Amino acid sequence: MGDGDLDMKPDSRPGAEQQIEAIEERERERRLAARVLARVAADPLITGMLEHEKAGIGRAPELAALLHCTVKDIYRARERVAYHRDRVLEEERRAEEQMKNEALSS
Repeated sequence: MGDGDLDMKPDSRPGAEQQIEAIEERERERRLAARVLARVAADPLITGMLEHEKAGIGRAPELAALLHCTVKDIYRARERVAYHRDRVLEEERRAEEQMKNEALSS
């Protein structure tokens, strides 16, 4: 393979625009996650569950044993997290829609 063959292969690295988009998406995800965490911060079962899950313990029976609750309690806590996640995502969607509408009407 000659040097000319290397020039024919597309660059597999993402371009600057793609890198910026990826960074912006990660920041958005962090911001949304922080909002969800703020909403569930007063729930000791959820905060305990999330701490253990960060450490790699995510199975409901294990979490229930560590947190001295039932497996059903863990499932309900997960449902509460999902509920708050969905509310935050809906708030974000509405805010983006409102900004878009305001930009169009300006």
